[in-house]
Amino acid sequence: MFDHRLRFDLAAVLDLADHAVASPTHDAPIAGEPAGPALLLVADHAVYLASNGQPPLPPVDGQPGTYPIRVVFAQGLGPAITWRERVHATGTEQDLRVGLPLRQPAHRPLIDQLHASVRHGHDTLVLILACGQISIASGRRRHRTPRPSPAA
Repeated sequence: MFDHRLRFDLAAVLDLADHAVASPTHDAPIAGEPAGPALLLVADHAVYLASNGQPPLPPVDGQPGTYPIRVVFAQGLGPAITWRERVHATGTEQDLRVGLPLRQPAHRPLIDQLHASVRHGHDTLVLILACGQISIASGRRRHRTPRPSPAA
């Protein structure tokens, strides 16, 4: 089975995660997830992450779409995507809503992993969807310097 990789701006995701952790209340857990702060992975008319913290963060200036809360879109998967692009990116025809608890796993909570990734200079969060599981990774974008063209 194929895996599907969703890439997000790590700094923007960390803002959402910090908001969820600092919020006094949270949305109800999704499908057996533990109560408490979480990032919500949503795939409907776009693919994005949101905080489950209440009250919600307002959208940032220039945020695409008509979402009434702040969201971080997966790279290339904002509100202008087609149904086919969303299915290709996520591997499912169904709308998706998954909670990613920020205080789990107990030995190395996701919120700590996100902060450590930023400290190490990472700028991209990667969610890997495979076989009904979500794996989380981070990394740096490569900035390649164009090679000079050969002298003619």
